Amino acid sequence: MRIVAIALFALLAATGVTALGHEVDALAIPMILAGLGGATVALATRVNRGIRPAQGVAVVAALALVVTGVLLAPSGAERFFVITVDVIIAGLVVAFALLAPSRPA
Repeated sequence: MRIVAIALFALLAATGVTALGHEVDALAIPMILAGLGGATVALATRVNRGIRPAQGVAVVAALALVVTGVLLAPSGAERFFVITVDVIIAGLVVAFALLAPSRPA
């Protein structure tokens, strides 16, 4: 199951990289941060090494995700939507990081 999590978070990061040149940087950069943070935790739990530091990295990435999303959010009607999406994704990354088992099942 952890391999699936690694793949999904890598796809999330890849989606962010793909979206960079399409005027949606307020969503693209947070997606990259979320993907990298989540993949770090998933990989750490897969190899059963450095799980606590990886969890810390994911939490910091989630905080950076929210700050980046707020700073890059457009000023128009989409601002609330972009910030809401970024906060939800950050919450999911933090939940995944903190619920990651400290040893493999």
